[in-house]
Amino acid sequence: MNPIAHTSIITSLLPAVILIPILIIGIIKSKAILKQETTCGNCVRGLIFVFIGFLFKIIGNQSGFIFGIKQNSYFITISILSWIILIVGFSFALKGLISIKKYPEFKKGKNHAIIALVVFSVLLFFLGYRLKMHFDTISIYKENKIEESNPGIREFKGLQCKFKVPGKPWKEMDPKRFGSLACLAMVKEIPLSFFIIEAEKYDINLKVDVNEHIENIKRNIQQSSQSVKFLAQYPFEVSGREGIRLNYYATSSNHKFYCVFWIYADKGFCYKLLSYGKADNEERIRRETRELFSSFTILDISEEI
Repeated sequence: MNPIAHTSIITSLLPAVILIPILIIGIIKSKAILKQETTCGNCVRGLIFVFIGFLFKIIGNQSGFIFGIKQNSYFITISILSWIILIVGFSFALKGLISIKKYPEFKKGKNHAIIALVVFSVLLFFLGYRLKMHFDTISIYKENKIEESNPGIREFKGLQCKFKVPGKPWKEMDPKRFGSLACLAMVKEIPLSFFIIEAEKYDINLKVDVNEHIENIKRNIQQSSQSVKFLAQYPFEVSGREGIRLNYYATSSNHKFYCVFWIYADKGFCYKLLSYGKADNEERIRRETRELFSSFTILDISEEI
């Protein structure tokens, strides 16, 4: 595994590694004081359920990423179940705070209920943010001509390459929206991600300096984005050809994207692959990129289409 990718996996798992023990300890300690007579049971139950819902959400999502589960139905099910548990916890906490006001003999539990409500509110905020991202995706679908992709081998005549087009959930867009040299463009809604292939035929006697070419591309990226952070640039093989891979973050229209770009030029042809999506789905974008890049084939002259 590329060391940069390995570092990214560790970074993406780090919050879960920190939060899981904290939540488990919180559940155990809360259960311990639940038996005390001066404890408001509903307040403490509220925190326990909120922590269990949060824990279920973290473990479910991280398990999906670790084991490479791609079905959107899995992540949707995890989200629905976790929110049912969270709402139960929220209800207990709210009911508990009302009970404390009515029954002053309850000396413990108020802080538990407040923590439960704060955690629930924070998670609700992030849910709202994700829903906003979802509606932004819908607007992209409305603004562009998007069609169901037809899975199978797509051959690009005269460009010495072909691509194994995946089926659902990928859909196709008009590639010319991404540039005159684009011959394929695809989009996937959950998580929002794009894949573009550019192929160009030029004079075989013309020498193309790929390193110089990629520097020009980096300047274009900087000019067309609100902000850019280049992460890594290194030799990378696709279809048995060693080109140059560039990983970077780019912010456009106030949305941060994680992008993977690859370029290769030889024997009168230049190929560019670009895979990108929302930065908060970076590890998933990495996995998709590996699959998409491996589906691209550069043909030998003897295999000319």
